[in-house]
Amino acid sequence: MPHFESDAQVYEQLGGLLTQYGASPDLRRVDAVVQWSLREPDATITVDLRETGRPRVDLGDTKLTPEVTLAMPADTAQALWSGELSPMVALTRGDVRTKGPVAKVLRLVPPLVAAAKGDLEAAPVPEEAEEAPAAEAPAAEETPAAEEAPAAEEAPAAEHVPAEGSVEDAADREGGE
Repeated sequence: MPHFESDAQVYEQLGGLLTQYGASPDLRRVDAVVQWSLREPDATITVDLRETGRPRVDLGDTKLTPEVTLAMPADTAQALWSGELSPMVALTRGDVRTKGPVAKVLRLVPPLVAAAKGDLEAAPVPEEAEEAPAAEAPAAEETPAAEEAPAAEEAPAAEHVPAEGSVEDAADREGGE
C-alpha cells in the first residue's frame, strides 16, 4: 500500500521536511537548485540550496530553474528521508533517476543520511524568503550589512554557477544516460 494518497500529503510531509532542513548548512553545501520530481502521486518540490541568497522551498509550480533533478516515486523519497533506503543504494539500483552535475547530486547524500539518522540540525527556511517584499525587510533594518551583502552574494552566483554547471553538465551527458 502506498505511503501517500495525494499530492497534498507529499507536500505536507516531504515538503515539510525540506522546509525544516532547507536552511541547514549541510544541505546548503549542495550549492544548487534541486528539484524532486515525484510520481505516484505526482508532486514537485523545488529547493534553492545555493550558498548565496536565501533558502527557499517551492511546492508545485516554480519559477526556479533546477540544476539538479531527482525523479522517483514519492514512496522512494519517503524511504530515503526516513532512513529505510540508502541514497547510494537507490542511486545505484536506479530507484532514483538524476539529471544534472553528478558532484552536486552526490553532495546530497551525506545530508540525506544525516537527516535519516536524526543527526542533521534543523534549520527552517524562513517563511518570508518566499515573498520578495518580506525578504527586503531585514535589509532595511541592517543598512551597513545589507549594502555589502548583495554585492558579495550576487557576483559569485552569476559567475560560479553557469561555469561549473556547463562543464559538469557536459561531463554528465557524456558519462550518463
